[in-house]
Amino acid sequence: MTNDVLTAIKKPTSDEQHGGCLENQMSVFLDEICHEKELSEKHGYSNCCSQSGEARHQCLLAHKKTASASVLPFSFPEAAESCKAYKENREMFINRTLIKMSQKFPKANFTEIEKLVLDVAHIHEECCLGNAMECLQDGEKIMSYICSQQDILSSKIAECCKLPTLELGYCIIHAENDDKPEGLSPSLDGVLGDRNYGQLSSEEKIMFMARFLYEYSRSHTKFAVSVILRVAKTYQEIMEKCSQSENSAVCQNNGEKELQKHIQESQALAKQSCALHQKLGDYYFQKVFLIAYTRKIPQLTSAELIDLTRKMVSIASTCCQLSEENWSACGEAAADLFIGHLCLRHEANPLNPGIGHCCNSSYSNRRPCITSLVMDESYVPPPFSADKFTLNKDLCQAQGQALQTMKQELLINLVKQKPDMTEEQHEAVTADFSGFLEKCCQDQEQEDCFAKEVCVKHFTPQSLVMEYPAVKNANNMLQV
Repeated sequence: MTNDVLTAIKKPTSDEQHGGCLENQMSVFLDEICHEKELSEKHGYSNCCSQSGEARHQCLLAHKKTASASVLPFSFPEAAESCKAYKENREMFINRTLIKMSQKFPKANFTEIEKLVLDVAHIHEECCLGNAMECLQDGEKIMSYICSQQDILSSKIAECCKLPTLELGYCIIHAENDDKPEGLSPSLDGVLGDRNYGQLSSEEKIMFMARFLYEYSRSHTKFAVSVILRVAKTYQEIMEKCSQSENSAVCQNNGEKELQKHIQESQALAKQSCALHQKLGDYYFQKVFLIAYTRKIPQLTSAELIDLTRKMVSIASTCCQLSEENWSACGEAAADLFIGHLCLRHEANPLNPGIGHCCNSSYSNRRPCITSLVMDESYVPPPFSADKFTLNKDLCQAQGQALQTMKQELLINLVKQKPDMTEEQHEAVTADFSGFLEKCCQDQEQEDCFAKEVCVKHFTPQSLVMEYPAVKNANNMLQV
């Protein structure tokens, strides 16, 4: 149906007809819907097709199902977060797109990449405004153009270009990056030439940094977009600083060593996380994150914290299966998504000053900022409530995911009650709890055992937080 609509829209028109072409596109779309008689009878909108103009349009809209468990609602090619990012910071959106395009098509020259980036930006203008027809047309045009330029763009999209229109875009977006061309200079001097940054105008500085993003990205096709943005931000700061120096060239060469710190930090974190996941497995890996993120963001509900940390486990399970050189890029890209959702959550209902600071800082620095958080210093634990620490035979009857969730909720409540407990103290509590649970679940009188053990062992959360006093400013938890 989509191909038929696009074919009809692209039919040549006379000069007299051309002026009203755009206005008639919706009519073409509705004609195609009504042309499919089997669908109109099956879904009960055949009566709409006997009408014309706006009446037909409104009738079809009235038959649109807004909620269905089996059918996903129509959405434009980009997610809501992407449209929000485009509207709020078009410059950052364009920089991200420039990096992705340069990595995907490293053999293309700067002019070609610039054209594609501006085309993608234009598509977002249409799609994010809700202009479905223009969005569909513009998307089809750019994909057709990319397929027509395979020789200069990429050798990895040949199979994609054989697919129907609706599958083509997804395939190209997720296609493997093309091989880097031979002879790319490892030196910034070799790709940027004379870097007399201080004498450039504002517009020239923008183009200079765009060229930097292009050259750096096509030379580092396996780096995460956010890492390259951090590198670029530091590079720009170096150039601004060195333009005031007496010996600008020496200053620039010394400053470029700073660029490696962003790469090393990201790679070290990925290596640490994958090693920990391999050592602990999913369940205990999630436990580490639960403790860490309950301390960072105790304002989240137990359900939100469990969901957030499950996503982190999923990231590790996916990314750590790749070759080590891909760990960082995979992890950074996935983290960018869940941090985006976290920041949207904060925007809707503010969490704490630390998260607010990270979400409001530069896009590229959000992940390192949240990683660096240890504990919300503004958080005041609630008064002790025994209802949050129910220990009874339900723990013995639960199995699988249900049991895991119950244990995780108890852990979250304990951390919220005593956020500054050390790692060793958490391990001691866990050992006591496991022994206590195993003994009572094997007892024929489970409820009596729970009541007796709580009394004899003083195994109550209130006594636990007294028996395991906090170590002030303890900071030996994994930084994640």
